[in-house]
Amino acid sequence: ESSGYKYQYDLLGDVEAEIYIDRKTGWVKHGKVKQEYSGDMYILENELIEEKMTVPVEIITITDYSTK
Repeated sequence: ESSGYKYQYDLLGDVEAEIYIDRKTGWVKHGKVKQEYSGDMYILENELIEEKMTVPVEIITITDYSTK
């Protein structure tokens, strides 16, 4: 729920990750995560919206990280 609206999601996707470990310490040195999702978001009926609205959604995030 956000700003008085209720939502539902129907999303599918994949997550890929590369993680590099320091063999001596066992600590993570650096890595990268890519997430891809797509599908539909539904804004549910309320006093302002008479019937459920469908909004197509595509989300792609890439996260790079490293330690010092």
